[in-house]
Amino acid sequence: MYPRELSEQEKKMEAFYKEQTAKKISGKFYIMFYLLLVSTIISFVGEILSRASGSSNIYFIVSVLSSGINLVYGFLMATLPNPIPNDDRFKRGGIFYMLTIIFGFIYDPLLSSYSYGIIFQAVAAIFALLSFYNFVPAIREILCNYDFGLSDSWDKFKKVYTIILLSLLGAILICWIPIINLIAIIAIVIYSIGILIIPIWEIILVYKTHKSLSAFRAYFPNNNEAETE
Repeated sequence: MYPRELSEQEKKMEAFYKEQTAKKISGKFYIMFYLLLVSTIISFVGEILSRASGSSNIYFIVSVLSSGINLVYGFLMATLPNPIPNDDRFKRGGIFYMLTIIFGFIYDPLLSSYSYGIIFQAVAAIFALLSFYNFVPAIREILCNYDFGLSDSWDKFKKVYTIILLSLLGAILICWIPIINLIAIIAIVIYSIGILIIPIWEIILVYKTHKSLSAFRAYFPNNNEAETE
């Protein structure tokens, strides 16, 4: 049995719903873009300044500022509109993201010994995976209504991010085995290079998502008629 064709009123209501969803997500992604941008700049500049000055206080202040900004980012992620009713993937993704930031901050060498720091880093990596495996499928489901190419870009980002985090977890596991410590060091170096690329890639994707959803809204300038009819 073929689905019935939507009436003009139903088409207007559907377009209005999509426009409102795009509006809410676009607005939050605009804020999330600047939060990520500022957090990344602070982290990079702080790292350079702390190494140049040899001051641990600068590194600690930068860690606090960057972690605080990222917690706000995670909160905004958790409050994004659901792609479908009773779907809490954004909420779960945001909560896991905030847990990633908290455990990553505790990992700071200033606050923990090497052994405990490694454990906290592993836990942070696991929470990061859980965050992206909730967030990315949810944003892809929404973008499928607006931008298939960008939806695929998020999927590629998730795959690369997964490989980088799994390499970190693997390095953490094998670093406890003295015979293959060298392999662990190589894996950590690869992770360190990858982790420099990931924030920039994520910033670009967040900005493109904001622009894509904003552009979608432009196609429906009169959808408010659907709300009043």
